[in-house]
Amino acid sequence: FGVVSTVNLAIGQVTPPVGVNLFVAIGVSEKLQGLRDKTKVTIVSMSKAVWPQIIACVITLMLVTYIPWFSTVLLFGK
Repeated sequence: FGVVSTVNLAIGQVTPPVGVNLFVAIGVSEKLQGLRDKTKVTIVSMSKAVWPQIIACVITLMLVTYIPWFSTVLLFGK
């Protein structure tokens, strides 16, 4: 249950438009603006960039939820 809950929370933290981690990443990028190029990071560009991570997390969530071996392999591994 803990593994499934943690993966669900990770997906919720990056899912637009309310993903808290998206706003944190935009805030950090604005602070580092002078160190890198002068491109402006917006919520739209960040949302487009995060979709591969969301898809990977959803696939992982499905594996962990519906195939119990994935969530218990570390407990019983040798």
